[in-house]
Amino acid sequence: MATPAEVADWMLSELVRREPNGLRQHDAAIAIEQRFGEEYVYRNANFNRAIEKSVLAAFRHITRDTVVWDRTRRHWRLRRPNDTPGRREY
Repeated sequence: MATPAEVADWMLSELVRREPNGLRQHDAAIAIEQRFGEEYVYRNANFNRAIEKSVLAAFRHITRDTVVWDRTRRHWRLRRPNDTPGRREY
């Protein structure tokens, strides 16, 4: 069984592999469920697959300065020089 940190490592490698398109939350949740098991995903209030908070915390930890969440496109992507400080871009 994988740890949340191992799932987060996989997410980062997928994000890098998919650049410049980033890693969509929906795609990541489906792939995590298939690859690592349903214990790392859940259904949110809208019945969409979502990634467990322990995995997201591990992902934030390893990508603190290198990845941003693009709220409009609902995906993570590598930080660009023109990004504002912080974890989110709009």
